[in-house]
Amino acid sequence: MKKLLLLPITALLITSCGEEPKNELEAQENIAENIEAGAVYGPVDYNDGLLAEITILEVKIQMLEDLDAKDVPTEEMVAACKESMAEYDKVLTALNKIEPYGVKGDEFKQAVIELVKHTGKVISLYNEYSSILSVPDADWTNENAQIWDDAYNAIYDDYEIANDKCIEVQGQYASLNNMSLDYTGATAEEIYEESIAK
Repeated sequence: MKKLLLLPITALLITSCGEEPKNELEAQENIAENIEAGAVYGPVDYNDGLLAEITILEVKIQMLEDLDAKDVPTEEMVAACKESMAEYDKVLTALNKIEPYGVKGDEFKQAVIELVKHTGKVISLYNEYSSILSVPDADWTNENAQIWDDAYNAIYDDYEIANDKCIEVQGQYASLNNMSLDYTGATAEEIYEESIAK
């Protein structure tokens, strides 16, 4: 069974000055650029910046999920995985340079980094099994289905643990820094769908 990765934690979106982003993905990219540039003036900026970084990667996972559903040729999936891993490297490098902000800020950042690392494992999985994923599900052998399910479920279980930990630490960070969380933001799937809409 192929599971869809969603990130249930959402950023508190703030209105930024300058040109209006064309979609939510661009908005998240702008927020990520702000934290990378050190534009953190409070816990909301820090929260939004960290979550923007992971959201950008989650959108890449949605892209891979979409390509999988379309049974694209192996070469196309490999190219998408390469693009996604380049984004993974960029995000991980950026996160390691970001200065912690607020009470429990470093723990919050480390939880996001851990989640990012598990997201990278999902990207690597799609790359490793790209040839199997190019075959329509109805044509899979039982062996291929079992191989994929076993590999995916093992990585997904670890991803869920990291995701739950990130949510827990985010809640602690918000409480300790007198910040309210808004859980009404768009999911990575919704952001991806909007980004590819004609």
